[in-house]
Amino acid sequence: MQIMKSHQPFLLVFVFALVCVLTSMAIVYTKHEARKLFVELETLTRERDELNIEWGQLLEDSGVHVTYGVMGLKTHTKATLVVRREHDGIRNYCHIGTGNYNSKTARLYTDLGLMTCRPELGR
Repeated sequence: MQIMKSHQPFLLVFVFALVCVLTSMAIVYTKHEARKLFVELETLTRERDELNIEWGQLLEDSGVHVTYGVMGLKTHTKATLVVRREHDGIRNYCHIGTGNYNSKTARLYTDLGLMTCRPELGR
């Protein structure tokens, strides 16, 4: 009985050291995975920005006046002005929206939009 009692502290220290080593390994692995995900996110962000620039250039090529946001700031509000020649003259259609109308995030929050031809908003 005396021999078992003398091994208990050793066993406790061994288990504690093992838990510390495994936890350290898990932290290093998680940090590595987080870095990989961050690199992937940065790559996707760069590709998205390049596609947005290309889309803006295509819009400009087809006669649309495109105004870009401030560099480094994310734009969450959209404004569109459509100027149309109608039988009674020129009419402005204005659309103001709060987001990007993403179908994946639509269940999380609501984007709102206002479409109007009121002259005071379309000038």
